[in-house]
Amino acid sequence: RDTTRRKKAFGEHLKQINSGEPCIIVGTQMLAKGHDFSNLAMVGILDTDAGLLSLDFRATEHLAQLLIQVSGRAGRSGDQGEVVIQTRYPDHPIFNYVLSSRYTQFASQLLKQRSSALLPPFSHQALLCANAKNKQMAEDFLREAAGLLKSIQIDVVEIWGPVANIIEKKSDYYYFNLYLQSNDRKALHQMLSTFNEHIDTLKLKNKVRWYLDIDPIE
Repeated sequence: RDTTRRKKAFGEHLKQINSGEPCIIVGTQMLAKGHDFSNLAMVGILDTDAGLLSLDFRATEHLAQLLIQVSGRAGRSGDQGEVVIQTRYPDHPIFNYVLSSRYTQFASQLLKQRSSALLPPFSHQALLCANAKNKQMAEDFLREAAGLLKSIQIDVVEIWGPVANIIEKKSDYYYFNLYLQSNDRKALHQMLSTFNEHIDTLKLKNKVRWYLDIDPIE
């Protein structure tokens, strides 16, 4: 596994893997990042459907990159490698593009879809995130924030939410998001600048943990 409990355990695992002994490596996406296992003959990628059905519009892009990275781990010593992908949707276009090494065409198709939907890079986004142990307080803070943002009256900026995070609760904290989007970056930044000037007027500002993410990646 790619988790260890002892200080030197990771090095011991790598030594065992590279010794050529029979072994099965079980891990997260970390295993795709920069490791060179010369004797690795087969890679299995589980639950790829999470990347196909995600609410994150970048999910298929990330999945395609992961498939390419992970499949590149197998057969690096010159022997033929094998990649097994678990999915309920084997006919999804992403697999056809990636398995036939046509990532450039896949990326072009994604860009066309994003252009039609006015998603980045054809628009600009910001994310106001809040979390609190009291679920209602986190949501109410973002409702307050949405009211303040709308009062600034910049029509070319759209405001969506608040909505619960994909993983709503982590470590006893509830997470909610407020999304802002505009095809005019200057107008978006102007709204956020004015918002920051008046943030102290929000009653719940000090009752929750919050942050602003400009051009969020996830």
